[in-house]
Amino acid sequence: MSQSIKIVLLLIWTYYLNDLYLIVIDSGHLGLLWSLDGIFYFLIPTLTLLWLFKIKVLSVSELGLDVPPKLNSLVGGLLLCVFLYITLEIIFSPFFERLEQACGHLSTGYEFPASQPMKGLLVIYASATSGVLEEVIFRGIVITQLRKHIDSTLWVVLASCLIFAGIHWSEGPAQLLKTFIWALLPTVWFLKRKELWGLMLCHALYNFRVFGFDP
Repeated sequence: MSQSIKIVLLLIWTYYLNDLYLIVIDSGHLGLLWSLDGIFYFLIPTLTLLWLFKIKVLSVSELGLDVPPKLNSLVGGLLLCVFLYITLEIIFSPFFERLEQACGHLSTGYEFPASQPMKGLLVIYASATSGVLEEVIFRGIVITQLRKHIDSTLWVVLASCLIFAGIHWSEGPAQLLKTFIWALLPTVWFLKRKELWGLMLCHALYNFRVFGFDP
């Protein structure tokens, strides 16, 4: 149990820290915000992952990444992305908007991507890194480690979704609930299929659609 806790904490602490500097740093300091993002959201988790794989604490086979993606997995990921987007961003969007207005959030008002230099590149970066890193860490590794110690599938699903939703803590209850709901089907997908390729595609395309096209 202690090793699993250490692995999870090593990989998620920077994501929880990520929201802290969105609160304390003014939204006008885009260069500083994106520098910190590159360090704490991308560089540290990536190097930690590579190190854990190198010392064989983690295995790519446990994540289903030891084989190339199959067409049915990619198509399934695409369909899942469409379903989640229609459900959360269209059908239930008014509910989440009202909840956000009622509850508010802690962040300073910085809304990505907003109008900023290199918006297109930042959208691609944010979509790709969230699609790959968040799925590998929060779906693949967190679930794999929880599964070693929790027999109940229900509790694994709830725990992993809560851990994932928690990285958006500064955005308030509306985003926490929305992220928790978003994670349910991908979590069940990984538990059933033991592979991440389709989920990475789903997550990256979902965020690309939200970041790149929504006002």
